[in-house]
Amino acid sequence: MPKNKSWRELDSMRDKSSKKEGRFRIHTPKTSRSYKADLNKLFDKGEVPDRFKSMLADTAKSSSATGAARQQAIRKARTAETTADFNQACQDLIAEFDLPDDQKLLMRMLDHPEEEVIQRALEQLIEMDGRRPLHKRPLLRARLGTLEQIAQKDKTHNLLEQLGERL
Repeated sequence: MPKNKSWRELDSMRDKSSKKEGRFRIHTPKTSRSYKADLNKLFDKGEVPDRFKSMLADTAKSSSATGAARQQAIRKARTAETTADFNQACQDLIAEFDLPDDQKLLMRMLDHPEEEVIQRALEQLIEMDGRRPLHKRPLLRARLGTLEQIAQKDKTHNLLEQLGERL
């Protein structure tokens, strides 16, 4: 008659099998070494490796004097309480700077009375979706349906169609 294994024996067998498979390994040694080498290049030599260039591009924009003005314009648009204040803040932001990668702000800009502002927000949302998936997709789909009925320009309809296909 076979002997039943104890819990301790079962646990040790499970531990041995998981070590063989490598399920608990966070980074492969090759990835860790190359990442560490890139960090050393960045901090020791001052060279910016390719994997960090996109991350540093955003911080370079915000570190300059125009970056500070841009951040202030974005903050003004985010904190606007009345519709008139928000619409003016959006106009000022678009006139001077690129739109931020802030989906909440861009979705709020879809309520703007001028179609040029809506078009810019749609273009930015399409670009953002190309880089990473957008959040609140059902809410955005519903908003696009409403905009389709309201929009008058062909460019706006084309942008709505492009974004609708991505969702």
